[in-house]
Formats: sequence, C-alpha cells, structure tokens
Amino acid sequence: MPFIELAAAALLAQAAAAPTSAGEGGQPPIHVEAPEASWDVAGGEALLTGGVLLRRGSLVLRAPMARYTPSTGRVEVTGGAILVDGARAVVAKALRGEVGGVYEADEPAIFFGDDPAALAAARTPEEAARAGRRRLTLRAARATGSADGGIALDDARATMCNCPAGGSPSWEIRTRSADVRPGERAILSWPVLWITPRFLFVERPVPILAFPWLWVPLGERQTGLLLPELRSTGTTGLTISEPLFVTLGRSADATLWAGWAFGRPRADVRAGKPAVRGFSSALELRWAPAERSAGRIRLDYLHDLDAEPGGAHGARVALSGLHAQRLGDQTDLRLELDLVGDPLYVRDFTSDLLRRDATYSRSAALLSRRGDDAVVEASAAWLLPLARDGSLASGDRLSFGTFGSGLPAFHRGPALAALLLPTPVAGGLLVSGRAEVARFGPLSGTTSDAGADGIGPGDRFVRAGVLTPWDPATPDPGQLDGRFEPGERLAATRAMLRAELSAPFAVGRWLRLIPFLRGGASAYAFDSSEGPLANAWGLAGAGAEAELSRRFGALRHAIVPRLAWRIGSGVIGGSLPAFGYDEWDRGGERPPGAAATFMGPRLLSAAPPGRFQQGRASLETRLDGPSGELVRFEAGQDLDLRTGEPAESFATLRASAGALTAEGAVRYAGFATRPPVPAGAPLSLDDWTEVRGAVRYKSRRGHDLHAALRSVGAGGSPSEQGGADALFDLRPGPLATSSQASVGFKLPLGPATVGYDVLFPGREVAARGCDATSSSDTRRLSALHVQQQTASFVWDSPCRCFRLSAQVRLNDCDGLFDPREASFHFAIDLSPGEPVGALK
Repeated sequence: MPFIELAAAALLAQAAAAPTSAGEGGQPPIHVEAPEASWDVAGGEALLTGGVLLRRGSLVLRAPMARYTPSTGRVEVTGGAILVDGARAVVAKALRGEVGGVYEADEPAIFFGDDPAALAAARTPEEAARAGRRRLTLRAARATGSADGGIALDDARATMCNCPAGGSPSWEIRTRSADVRPGERAILSWPVLWITPRFLFVERPVPILAFPWLWVPLGERQTGLLLPELRSTGTTGLTISEPLFVTLGRSADATLWAGWAFGRPRADVRAGKPAVRGFSSALELRWAPAERSAGRIRLDYLHDLDAEPGGAHGARVALSGLHAQRLGDQTDLRLELDLVGDPLYVRDFTSDLLRRDATYSRSAALLSRRGDDAVVEASAAWLLPLARDGSLASGDRLSFGTFGSGLPAFHRGPALAALLLPTPVAGGLLVSGRAEVARFGPLSGTTSDAGADGIGPGDRFVRAGVLTPWDPATPDPGQLDGRFEPGERLAATRAMLRAELSAPFAVGRWLRLIPFLRGGASAYAFDSSEGPLANAWGLAGAGAEAELSRRFGALRHAIVPRLAWRIGSGVIGGSLPAFGYDEWDRGGERPPGAAATFMGPRLLSAAPPGRFQQGRASLETRLDGPSGELVRFEAGQDLDLRTGEPAESFATLRASAGALTAEGAVRYAGFATRPPVPAGAPLSLDDWTEVRGAVRYKSRRGHDLHAALRSVGAGGSPSEQGGADALFDLRPGPLATSSQASVGFKLPLGPATVGYDVLFPGREVAARGCDATSSSDTRRLSALHVQQQTASFVWDSPCRCFRLSAQVRLNDCDGLFDPREASFHFAIDLSPGEPVGALK
C-alpha cells in the first residue's frame, strides 16, 4: 500500500477512535469515512476531503470536504452538505455544529420525504431533491438545529409542491421566522401565502394573503384546522363549514365540523318549498385498531330555523357508519348504520335526484362464523321508512319517534341461522339445509296497523301507473287504531327448517344431471291473540347441463345447453294472516278474511301459491381468450308446465374487448298470461318486463365514456321475483313501469379531469311530480327528458401538492337551467394520504 494511503488510514482511525468515549453518555459513536485526510495535532482537528461520510446512528452527513474535531464531535462543512436523518434531509451551502447535536446551516433546503432509504442514498443536493416524493420542502436564509430535532428558520419558505423541472411552486408560504418540529408541526410568524396562477399564464409566484400567525401540521395525522368546505343545495342554500382534525392515538382519529347553512329566500320558505337554515355541525370518528378491523361513524346535526308549511324544523340529525372486523380466521363481524331523525331528512340534505326519492334506509348487523361444511349467522336489520312529502311526519295519530321507532314498520331481527353447505353422504348424495329463528315486527305494537286496505305507513302501492306511498288522508277507519284487522301483518317469531338432498352425477364426458328433493317447514308465534300456526311444503326438481367446446388457436368456443325442472306442492297447514315476511315464506293470493278494499303490496315469496310445475330451457355460447372471457351470450324460455303456456323469455350478454366492456339483459313476458295489476295499473305499457344494458370505454390514460339503461315493466320480472323455490312467479309485484338511463364521460385534460353525466328516463314513463308536499302529484316524462345534469372538475396539481375538486348538479324540479337552484360542492385537499380507518 502506498505511503500516502497508509497515512490517511491512520489519521482516519485516530479521528474515529475519539468519539467512542464521547458516546459514553448514551450517544452512539461517530463513524467516519473519507478518501483523504490530514491531521492538525495541535488543534485536534482532522481535515477530510475527497467526499466525506459521517454517520451517527440513523443520522448521515455527506460533504465534499469537512473539518472534524473528534473530541467534541464538532464538524464544519463548506462547499455544500447533505444531512439526512430518517425522512428528513437538510441540504445547505455551509454547516457548522455537532453531529447529532446543535448545528447552524447557511441557505438550507430541508426536504421531508416519503422514502427515507432514497434520502440516505443521496450523494448530491440534486439527488436529495429528487429522492422520492417530498411531503414538505423548507428553504431559508439560515437554520439552527437542536439536539432534539427542532429547527429554527429565518426568512423561510414552505411548500408541499414537487414541481417538475424546478418550476415555481403552485403555492408556498413565506415567513419571517419558523419554529419547526419535524413530523409534528411548524409555527410561522407573519406568514404570507404566495401562489403561481398558471391558469392566468403567470409563471411567477404572487402574494395573495397574509396572517399574523399560523400553526401548520407536518405529519399525515396531526391535530389542526383543515381548509373550509363550501357546498350548496337548493334546499340549504350556501353552506360554509370549518373542519377540525383531531388525532386520537396511532389507530384512531376524528373530524369535527362547524358551519352555517344560509337557506332559501324567505319568499320560497313561505311558499312551502323545502328549506333548511341554521347552525350545522358534524362529528366523524374513524378507527383501525388491527389489520383486519376498521370502521367509522358520523353524527350530523343542524338546528333548522326554517319552518316551511309541511316541512321539518328544529333539531335535524342523522347517524351513519360502518364497522368491519375479522374475529379470528373463521368469524366476521359487519355493522352498517343509516339512520335519520325525520322522514324528510334525505330529501332536504341530498342533491342527487335518485337518492332524494328514496323510500327507506336500511341498517344491519351480521356476525357469522364459518366451518368446513357449515355457517352460523346472527343478524338484525332496521328498515326506516322515508318520504319526500309529509305523509310520515308526526301528527295526531302518527309519531315518527327516534330514528323511526314510532312507526309501525316491520324490522327483521334478531335472527339466528345455521346453514349446512352441500355435504357428501353415502352413495354420492349431497345434503344441505338451513335452520333459522327470526323475529319480525315493529319496535312497538303488534301489527302493521294498515287497516282494511292493507296499505300502512311506509308501504307503497301502484296508483295510476306510479309507485305511490301511503297517504294518511286515505279514508280507512281501521288504520292506526292499534287493533288487528284481517290483511294487516302481525308481529311474529318464526322458526324455519329447510333441507335438500341432491344426487349430481355425470353421463359420459359432457352431460351432468342434478336431481334433488327439497322440503320446508315453518312455525309462527304471533304477538296478538291470533294463535300459533305451522305449515310445510315440498318440491322436487332436476337440472341438466352439457358443455361442448372447441379450440381455435388461442381462442376457445363453448356451447352450453341447460334444462331445469321443478314441481312443488301446495302449502300444508295454516295460512298466514297476511303476505309472507320474506322470500322464505309461502303466502296466498289474498290474506284470509281480507276485505274487498284490500290492495296491500305482495312481497317476495318462496313460490307461487298452490301446486306448480315449471321448466326452463336455455342455451349459452361463450368465447374465451388468453386473458379470460371475451363474450358470453345466453337465451332461454320459461314454461308453465301445468298449463302448457310459455312464461318469460330472456337473453343476457356480456362482452369485453380491451378497454371496451358491455353487458345487457332483456326479459319478455308478452307470451305469458299474467293476472292484471290491481288498482288500475294493467300491463298495458309494455310486455318487456326488464331491459337492462351498460357499455363503458375506460382507457389506461383515464378516458371514461359510459352509458346505461334499466327499464322495468309494470309488475316486475317473473323470474326476478321467483323466490327461493320457484323458477318464476307470474303474479305481478308492487312495481310500476319505470325506466332510468344515463350517459356520461370523464376526460383527462393534462392535470385536469372533466366529467359530465346526464340522467333521463330512456322511455316515456309516469313519475312523481315536483311538488314535494304532495303524494298525489304525478307527471309524464318523455324518453329524453333531462332529469338531472352533473358536471365535475378535478385538478391534480402537476406539482403534486394539492387537489381541487368541484361538482355542480342541476335537476328539473329545482330548475334545470336556473343557477339559483344549482347544487355544488367545492373542496381543496392538501393532504397526501387518507385518514386512518378510511373505508371504501
């Protein structure tokens, strides 16, 4: 080894040995690397050149040249330095101080990044600036760092922007002085906000706003004020709210909002238009205590000062939430909340046309545990009726109660069920089944209290081709009298047992047969003077399926014919006092003893009443490619084998080609002889019981073009409401003719994304009118009548430091082209990540 290298090695060894004693106070020793070194024996100082590395624990200092005093750990760097400590890097023209202690830096740039490893590997200031995404950049004339990691800055500038090619940041804050605690906060004295308005073709920052003092969080989850939120609907008018973000440990946080809704003009309130005005607040809690456990809950409150005729006022509250958790490898828990304090809440606080016309909300809880061949479930569901008129508001005979508890609406639960999955037994047979005990009824009372017509609070029925809610003014003396009448539902506890025995077997290479036997029995205990009852039924069936396929290079074409047959008995035992409680029950055409005025809605049932024999034939063709399924098409016909008449015909299609996907289905019951829909809504508008389709083009660059149509004929589709045991049910359900279509796009334009969606009927239909206070107001809409327009704009800064989003919505009832009735939402997001526990 040459003499100069031996000398340099000795000097470095001597310089590195001294900090060992300095580290006795708890600090780790300093590791020194340099190609060249010279030693000043009198001053106890080493001059390191040729690219210097000093390391103490996680702290790394790099410089082209440095003067280092081993006895004190002091270092002095000129000509540029990079000091890296975890996710923080200090790049300075000159640096003086102790490694891991107090230091001073001239003209520093401080980077807080996402990738500590990339920062530690940076060897030049340019590499440090490009090392991953920077969450924050601080620049100053001078910086003083302390041993505990704090930094004091003079004439500082702060920004989260990572602009390409070193361009001016979209925004930055300039301040006389700053007290910085990395990962915690920064306190700024007399800060001024500067922006670069590139949309005005200005490429240099300009000042726009000054503050006497500003507290800025520097971590993803730091307690502090967020940017104000602006939104507006035709009902609430302009609403301004200020959010406060609060960190609750490592696995939980909260956001608290306070604001004011300015409401409608006073003349609109006096005219009875839906109106909301007053102080608003909200509290949202989020948590993620474990890897497979997360949730959120939100409470909204507004003190409504407006009292428009037929509307709500005073305290307006809503509670929503979701919690999902894995309890071990076999147990899952899921809770969903969607509760409102009055039946008009959704109408008054939602701008979307479809959600505003919702007739109920649902909350549910499910706890399930699965084994190899069985599943055990405990569940409950709360169905909360809603209305966009005053039909469910509190009155002399009806009280909405807390979250709808005063209404005689039926809820499901608690319920306990055990499911046996298809399990092999002797001789190749498979056995499966379900046992359940469930409660059905309102929170208080024993009946739906609907009266002789069977239409009570929360019920809907078809009138003049329109799905219409219950009208409290209906002359039915039996409703809301607290006494049971034939045709009303009774609160009940049901015990149910179902079992199935099947024997699947193959015939040759292509044919598969599945014969089966199934039986069900239920027992009901009612809460009223009605005695308990029990009933049972059985059915037999078989399915046959064959698959013929052939390959054409990388493509595979398959043809799959299918046959299905079912024969069922009538109900043996007692008849329910009203229609069934869910799809597991069997109910007759009319409840026993119901009056002639009865027209209550029939819910789904397990099968049609009486004996039935049904068949289905279908043919599927499928084309598969190297990446999966390309085209699937199936056409079929349902048959009523007892009468020899055709029932519903159907066809479905699903196709994909690169970025283009399409799917659709049509169902036709024109061949079937279906009983007329009661209450003056015959199947006269169309025999197409369902027409559904959607097409979408979505490219990798973000281009998104989409269109969809869903049309349902009066009474609904027989196969869609066939129940658990039947292939179809020709009885019309409580559905009016309805249709909804949408067309829209999302186009990326550089850093911006522009979206536009239009909602229209897609065919001529009867619909509810725009009078929000009337349940009888109806209108006819043409196929292309524009019901709602929604425009959106999102700007993702090229500097990756903010995201601006805006949405504007107009609908026909609120004035399709009247900007005074427009709903909008505007937000600016400066955070790089999501709150803890965020669920999608």
